[in-house]
Parts: sequence; C-alpha cells; structure tokens
Amino acid sequence: MIRVLLYSVIAVVFVLGFSWLSVNTGTVEITWLDYHISTTLTFLFLLIFLIYLFFRLIFLPFRFFSFFRIRRELSKEREKQKLLVSVLSATSSGDESKYKVLQKKINSLYNQDDILRSLLLLNITSGEERIELLRDLSTDNATELIGIKGRIDEAIKAGKKSVALELYRQAFNRFPKVEWVSDPLISLTAFFQRWDEVISISDRAYKLGSISKARYLSVKSTALLEKGLSDSDKGLIFEAAKTDKTNSYAQIKASICYANQGDTRKAISILLGIWKQYPSLAIYDNLRLITSSYSSYKRLKLVEKMSDMIKGNPLSDLILADAYSQSSLWGQAKYSAEKYLHLYPSSFRAKRIIYEAEAIEAPEIGSKRLEALSSEREELKKWQCRDCKARFNEWHSICSSCTNFATVYPDDEKST
Repeated sequence: MIRVLLYSVIAVVFVLGFSWLSVNTGTVEITWLDYHISTTLTFLFLLIFLIYLFFRLIFLPFRFFSFFRIRRELSKEREKQKLLVSVLSATSSGDESKYKVLQKKINSLYNQDDILRSLLLLNITSGEERIELLRDLSTDNATELIGIKGRIDEAIKAGKKSVALELYRQAFNRFPKVEWVSDPLISLTAFFQRWDEVISISDRAYKLGSISKARYLSVKSTALLEKGLSDSDKGLIFEAAKTDKTNSYAQIKASICYANQGDTRKAISILLGIWKQYPSLAIYDNLRLITSSYSSYKRLKLVEKMSDMIKGNPLSDLILADAYSQSSLWGQAKYSAEKYLHLYPSSFRAKRIIYEAEAIEAPEIGSKRLEALSSEREELKKWQCRDCKARFNEWHSICSSCTNFATVYPDDEKST
C-alpha cells in the first residue's frame, strides 16, 4: 500500500513537472569533443525518462526469475514446516512406521537436515541426551520455541521451578504473542510471589494480545490483592476490587476493610453489587459476618432483598431458609429449605435447617435427625478452580491442583 502511494506521488510529480516544462521550455547545449548538441529542456528530461524505462525493461526478466526463486524457497520452507508438525506428531505417538517414512522424506528433500533429524531422535531419547537435543533445537530459529518448551517440561518434571521460570522468561522475550508462554509465565512468577513482575508481564501480554482482557484484569486484580494482603495495604485491596469487578474475593476483602472502618453501608453495597452478578455462599456468609450486629428482623429484610435480586436462582431459597431460621420462623424456613433440598439432596445446610425446624415441631424426631447429621462432615468447599474444577475450603490465588494463577472463584455447586 505504501509502495503504491509512493509510485502515485512520483507519477503526479512527473506529470506536473513535464506540463510545467512544456509551457516554460528552454534550450540546453552540450559540447563534448567535436560534438555540439542543442535541444529543448523538455526533450532532455523525456530522453532521460525513456533511458530509465529501457534499463528497467532490460532487468525485468532477472527480477522475474528472482521472484520465482523466492517463491520456490518459501514453498520449500512451508513444506519443511509441515514436516515439523508431522515429526512432532510422530514423536508423541511413537509410530515407528511413520518415523521411517519421515526419515526418508527428510533425507531426500533436505539432505539429512540436522534439525529435523534431532526432532525425530527426541522420540527415542531420554535423560541428559534428550536435554542436550532440546538445547540444540532451541538454538535454531525454526525450532527454538519447540526446544525451549521441551526444556521447560523437563525442568518442571525435575521440580526445578526456578529453571523453568527463566526458560519461560526467555520464551516470552522471544515469542511474547504465543499464548502458552505468557499464561504459564504469569502463574510461575506468582508462585515465587513476585507480584510487581506478575503485573508487568500481564500488562505486556495484554498489549500484545496474548491474553484476553478478562484474563488480564483477573491477573492484575489478584496480584494487587495478594500484594495488599501481604503488606496490609488497604489502598491496594481497594484498587484490586476496582480493577476487576468480577473478582469476588477482592470484593469481599474490600467490603471487610470498609466494615472495619465503620462504613458498614459501603461494605454491604460492595457485596450486593457482586452478589447480583455472581451469587455464591461465600459472598452470603461474609455479608452475614458484616451484619452480625443487625437485629434478626433487619437481617431478614436484607436477605429478602438479596433473594429478589436473584429470582429463579435456587440459592435464593437457601439463604431465605437460613434467614428465616435465624428469625425463628421455622415454617417458612423448612419450606424454603425443602425446595432447595429437592434440587440438591446432598446440601448439609438445607438438611440442618429442616431438622432444626422438625426439632421444634417434633422434638424426638428432629433431635435424632440432628444427632445423626452431626456425625456427617459439613461440606465447606465454597471455592472452585475454573480450569481444573478442583474445590477448596478457602480461597487461594494459586490453585494447588493445576498451579494456575487467578483461577479460583466462588463455587457454582449448590451442595453446601
């Protein structure tokens, strides 16, 4: 596009210049040896232009053959890339017949290309020999990323997280737009609790498009939160909550900070905001904690408001049942708990509310059921990793199951 624009400008300048010369013509005299040439300035410039075109036409075939050669080299390079994919497939599947076919093709097309042969050898090597092969691969531009990835995998298998981190940094500096590089680098950097570095990496990755906006905000918010919690810095906690409105734990911590400052209204406002979008028992339990000084009537009105905000969500029945039981409205409490238990038969909370209500109506039956229920273990896993679906009793910025960072959110299971 730039070249076309440049040629267009040159053509316009030439036409305007030639038109001006044709109107304002002059003469040029050239004396050389015994020759004397007299001509107009317009004709001289036209002659120079024609000579230029002549030489351009002479060299045109050479340019054509050069273009054809480049096209052929590109085609060969594309074929080589396809072979690379096939080689990687062979190394992962252990297909011996495919291995032999590829070996013949490599030898015929690339004169026993060392890089491709090294990739094939990865299928039958291990230990130090494999690591050495991976180092060789990481020194060639065509296979650098493959070599680094293999070395990272070997380092992680050996439990050398610091080595893996350095290799991820190397890969990120060379290939910052590759998705599998930026996200694991963020998680591994977070493992070493280098929160400022996590934020810096996520900023660059987002600008280059290797992570989504939602992921970027989640990572930045969680890193700010962890830094704020470790430094007891309320300002960072508030910034974390502001950065990502969907980060439930950041919202919870921000609300607790406001409650500790005596601003209960602001604390409740924050929790209701996240509750409306992402209702969960983790948010409800923290709201109960913040409003512990409220009367049972005032708390019931607040819970009824929360229930209206999520109409159609079964969780509204469970929180209503809990609020009714706190107000000793056992009939309503039992009714709401039974509605919830019908959908989630393993809910410990719903059972407990029902048996407590029965203990009021029929002490012998209800007491026995409560006694039997006390032998069961209450399920408190209110947090879940979005990636591996592991569930936890408490929030962690790093999932202990898949080691991914900023992936633990309130559990969407309703069995608690």
